[in-house]
Amino acid sequence: MSSWVDGLRRNWFLVGLVVVISLARVVPWLGQTGGVLHPEYTVKYLAVMVIFFISGLSLRSEEFSQAIMQFRIHMFVQGFTFILVPSIVMVIVHFLFLFTSIDPWLLRGLLVVSCMPPPVSSAVILVKAIGGNEAASIFNSALGSLMGIFITPMLLYALVHVSSAVPFMSAVISLSISVIVPIIVGQFARRFVWKAIEPLGIPFGDISSAMLLLIIFATFCDTFSRQFIVAYGDIGTVIVMVVLGQLGLLGLVFVLSRMVVPRVVAWYYARIVPLLVAIGISRASPGSTFGPTAGPSSPALRGRLTPQVDGVNNPNDSFASEWLESIQVFSRGDIVCLLFCSTHKSLTLGIPLLKVLFGAHPQFHLVSFPLLVYHPTQILLGGLVVPMVRRWLLQRRGLGLP
Repeated sequence: MSSWVDGLRRNWFLVGLVVVISLARVVPWLGQTGGVLHPEYTVKYLAVMVIFFISGLSLRSEEFSQAIMQFRIHMFVQGFTFILVPSIVMVIVHFLFLFTSIDPWLLRGLLVVSCMPPPVSSAVILVKAIGGNEAASIFNSALGSLMGIFITPMLLYALVHVSSAVPFMSAVISLSISVIVPIIVGQFARRFVWKAIEPLGIPFGDISSAMLLLIIFATFCDTFSRQFIVAYGDIGTVIVMVVLGQLGLLGLVFVLSRMVVPRVVAWYYARIVPLLVAIGISRASPGSTFGPTAGPSSPALRGRLTPQVDGVNNPNDSFASEWLESIQVFSRGDIVCLLFCSTHKSLTLGIPLLKVLFGAHPQFHLVSFPLLVYHPTQILLGGLVVPMVRRWLLQRRGLGLP
């Protein structure tokens, strides 16, 4: 019995998700637009502002410095999230529009999911549980969430084509009031009062999740009050597509992240580029090792330019045999980070953004449905693959390899 209680306590948000949707089915008048809760004000502004204030308050910008120089990881995660995934889903959805009878609003919902930024927490939790590159996962989750505030609305306007959406300038104003300003205020609060409030142990994460449940409740109250009609087969198809899509994205990230490049190219970016940056920065310091007098024959430069393999200088190795070999770009710890940060999508940021942009649209419930499915699916799938990925990572580390 206690194990059931512990399980419910750990997964209270998923339980709450079922409860609020069921409650909205029973009493839709409570949270519908113009109803008792007046969600057009309390949800659209108050709940959304609370979520993003907490996001700003919880965003540990000082952690950026721990992983900021891992450019390859950042470019992979953000490029995969905001370029490759929307492009792939756009092609698939266009095909489904032409050759299937699935509700077009549910298909637009798949596009909505593809435009979402990575979540702030779930990917980091999984990477930490496995033992991957946690610092990079923290940086990219925070960076992706911040970029998503600006990039996601533009992608939604470009790809979803909801004709009765909020006009662009009105959306910018609403986003500024509901999203950007609360984040800035949260960052200021963290800077000046965080030390005073941190010992209080306020469950900011739970408060944010509760506000998200309120938004979902109001969304489904509007849905059930309109008595919408949609084929259950379409809903089932979308659920299957979301699950298969996540598995496909995980597989694609795994394949792409394990691609190899010519060793000479990797050496160029690992040695020459940082060296040029160091020389440029140190020009202003005459006493620096890389000052104006440094040349190709200087010991510092010669050490930087000497080919190395496995941390050992090999000046006598032939170029053809050594530098035209291929090497893997990412370590296994990095790949763990890429697997989750590149494929997870944020419900916490996504639903509030959708509420601001398309909250008044009569088909909002269908457009947001795939995202509501994607969130618990990524948590469940992540939990299932954790033991397998951990074994894969530890097997490599047991051999003393990166």
